[in-house]
Amino acid sequence: MTSLGKVPGVGGARRRAGRLREDAQDWWADRAPVAALRDAGAVDVAWYSALVGEDFRGEAAAARHWLHHGGPAGLPPHPLLEPSLVDKEGGKEAGTAAVLALLAGERSADLPHPVFDDAAWVAAHPEAAAVTGGPLVHFLQTARADTLLPVPEGYAGPAPAYGPWRERMLGVAREWAQRRTAGRTPDEPDWAAAEAALPARVEGRVSVVVTVREDWARVQETAAWLAGQDDVELVVLDDASSRLGAFLLEAVVGGLERVVLRHRVGKVGRQLALGHAVVASTGAVVVVLADHLAPLPGWTGPLLEALTDESVAGAQPLVVHPDGTVRSAGFVLPGGGGLPAYYLAEHPVSDVRRAGPVRVRALNGLALALRADDVVAVQGPDPAADGWAEVDLCLRIAEHRGGGAFAVVDTARVESHASRMFGRDRLRVGDPAVLRERWAEVLDRSDDALWDRLDLDVVGAEDETDPANAGSPGAFVPRPVLAHRVRRTADGVPRLRWSVRIASRSGPRGDTWGDTFFGHDLAAALERLGQHAGVDRRDAYTRRTAHLDEVTVTVRGLVDVTPSPGAVNLLWVISHPDLVTPEEVRRYDAAFAASIPWAAGMSEQAGVPVQPLLQATDPARFHPRPGPTSRVVFVGNHREDRRIVTDALAAGIDLDIYGRGWREAGLGDHVRAEFVPNDRLGELYAGADVVLCDHWADMAREGFAANRLFDAVASGTRVVSDDVAGAAEVFGPLVHVYRDRDDLAAVVGAARDEAFLADDERRARAAEFGVAHSFDARAATLLEHALRVRRDRGID
Repeated sequence: MTSLGKVPGVGGARRRAGRLREDAQDWWADRAPVAALRDAGAVDVAWYSALVGEDFRGEAAAARHWLHHGGPAGLPPHPLLEPSLVDKEGGKEAGTAAVLALLAGERSADLPHPVFDDAAWVAAHPEAAAVTGGPLVHFLQTARADTLLPVPEGYAGPAPAYGPWRERMLGVAREWAQRRTAGRTPDEPDWAAAEAALPARVEGRVSVVVTVREDWARVQETAAWLAGQDDVELVVLDDASSRLGAFLLEAVVGGLERVVLRHRVGKVGRQLALGHAVVASTGAVVVVLADHLAPLPGWTGPLLEALTDESVAGAQPLVVHPDGTVRSAGFVLPGGGGLPAYYLAEHPVSDVRRAGPVRVRALNGLALALRADDVVAVQGPDPAADGWAEVDLCLRIAEHRGGGAFAVVDTARVESHASRMFGRDRLRVGDPAVLRERWAEVLDRSDDALWDRLDLDVVGAEDETDPANAGSPGAFVPRPVLAHRVRRTADGVPRLRWSVRIASRSGPRGDTWGDTFFGHDLAAALERLGQHAGVDRRDAYTRRTAHLDEVTVTVRGLVDVTPSPGAVNLLWVISHPDLVTPEEVRRYDAAFAASIPWAAGMSEQAGVPVQPLLQATDPARFHPRPGPTSRVVFVGNHREDRRIVTDALAAGIDLDIYGRGWREAGLGDHVRAEFVPNDRLGELYAGADVVLCDHWADMAREGFAANRLFDAVASGTRVVSDDVAGAAEVFGPLVHVYRDRDDLAAVVGAARDEAFLADDERRARAAEFGVAHSFDARAATLLEHALRVRRDRGID
């Protein structure tokens, strides 16, 4: 019996019927998700068509294709709906389900796309919170071409309008589809075209060139750091990122003013990528910048100024870690064919200033400023030199120019945000064979004179090989092993290295702490005595070069510091005495306190002498000044227990407040500024009729007069303070201690002349006070004790 399947035409009809049934079943199964995508506005037909290279008759057809093909491949149905961002851990397959769950309101994504912040959209459109699918769906359903995208905080420019942004992303999708089929872009930069374009380069413009692969977020940070700076152009060379990485780069920086973004198909590596970026730049100066570096304000001007000197072949900003220590001040050569090493890595920045001006024979690729015509003339970094290509580039440029050194510009800073894992001051640089072959004569000469400026000797170098891959030809930048050579000042006093350790945090907020100014004033005073002094904030106490310091001074505030083995360790308690224990005091070679009564009490408790060493002032900044005075002034940030402020206002005193937090406390009418630069504070005090000062409760109780009290008194103004134990013996008639608000109103008002000395006498005594209680005087005391401890140890 013949099977119907074998009858001509019947089998094909049956298969076609089966496919129709499957299509019908698929259509029925797709009906709900297709409707969800269409109703949410989550399918951009033109975008998706460009992405996959197919034309669709409508949203439903595009949505169905995305469900079965694009979604499982990780492609987005809309430029604002990247599946891998909605579900960052589930992979491509999970992304489709995650998008559908987001549209159904079954899951959330606080930041579904780097240019869309849910909270910002809801703040502007509260009704969006109630929409199924959340703020993004509300945006997709309601946005017009001129609707601004709700970009998150940290976006590197003004919020873009949705229409132009979408058009740009549509162009990116088309280009990506074309590049995917066209193959690799040319590997070699077009140096001939770059040479022809040299006359068109813009004088005064700095082109910052970075290379990237995938890390769009880092590039966005770099663009944000550079935004608003003087004529700075950011040139980004995307060295073959994935589709997602390239699209997100375009989304966050592609449309920004003064940003040039170029994509490559086919990876060429950092050195050729930098060459392509230089060719695409337009500035007369190019700065090669590692993408983990954050330029600090005002960094370009000093670099440009350095390059006006024709003897300077290139320049580098000082690269620092967030803790304030140096990451790189250029490269130094050890001689004898040894590899270049970072100069002053892990040192306090004061060593750079002390060694300056720093001129080296080569810089590194972390941050390297060069004249564009020099880079073009030598055709950029040579990948044959591997990770040493920037050193090779510097040496070729110097040879091209007929000589010249490379300047490290201390007044230009960039901050490194690289990982703090093993070898944070190291850089994997690869095979040095080409460097050694090309520059054997250069590598044979040492730069020991640079170390000698700091009385440092190179006594060895740590292992250069990668401990995780000892068999590889790769090498790390070697780390020199140093020893400090103690010399003597003109007065015959040993010139020691000092670490002044302060409790301030790293970063801009720590810059305004009183401890920061105190520490730098003390270090400057030690320097005037012929000592080498640097300041270490709390994150730098254990820096790798701490063993070079012969003396540490812990300026005790909020942080208990472990003394440094082998050094002379001095403790100076200036605040928060309730945090200090007898055990802590006994750990030090000598202890001091900015309170006479507390020093006496702690001496008895600890069983070791604690000597009074009061707070200090700098009479160069805080001194009496001629001229009229006016206003009642208080300087300090808001906190709840500042009774002198509330008493003054309750007494009807017209008070000028300088400090943060007072506007939020409802006193904005009295706030004149939230911050006063330290170099302007003396002028403010001296020009005030009266300055009000107060203290933390524990400091007042234990007799710790604040540094601000010393500064105000030394400025010659009238000073009113709350009561501090023992203050009368220190300040005498130069400070009036008020009892209550009535007393405060009287001494600021009608009884002012009775409460204070006459102007001439007050100012004369203030000048004497400033000298007696200067940082110079305090530094001399500390030096005397440090030398005594060394003598007791048998060290001359």
